[in-house]
Amino acid sequence: MGMSKQERAIREKRTLEATKKNYMGAAGKLGMIAKFLGQPIIREGGGILEMSFMTDLYYFEDENELPTTQNLEIQEVGQEFNGLSSGMHLEIKYLYAEQKLHVEYKGYTVYKEIAGDLFGFAPFPEWENLIEKLYVKAKERKKKMELEMEPFIEDIVQRKKQNWLQKMRHRWGI
Repeated sequence: MGMSKQERAIREKRTLEATKKNYMGAAGKLGMIAKFLGQPIIREGGGILEMSFMTDLYYFEDENELPTTQNLEIQEVGQEFNGLSSGMHLEIKYLYAEQKLHVEYKGYTVYKEIAGDLFGFAPFPEWENLIEKLYVKAKERKKKMELEMEPFIEDIVQRKKQNWLQKMRHRWGI
């Protein structure tokens, strides 16, 4: 059963609005909040395991802190921001495989996008104002993480340059 002409027109209008507000995709505001303020969604041997008990997957004091599981496949399948702990009835999920962005506010779906196609978007200030505030925090967190990673990235770049120069010397006798 297809969409009516009227519904298609509404979808088009909402897609334009979502694009203008920079909500669309993993790199948009919603995806950024899920990525930089959320927790990884982990699938463990078929089931989904909530990883909220781990503060941050990227900063381990040492490898021994990693959860050990024998012969179980642990895979990060997405990112999830849950605002309940900070008194917001807002949840943002991004699932990698389906490229699915899903936002729930007070238990209702207010935004749903799959692989760049909009399947629902109910814009209203109550939840959108929260998005704006959270996006500012997400950008700050991203910047902080980039600054922390900078020395490592610089080191990798330098090593790659060295390897390339060495390769050229060996190959061409420069």
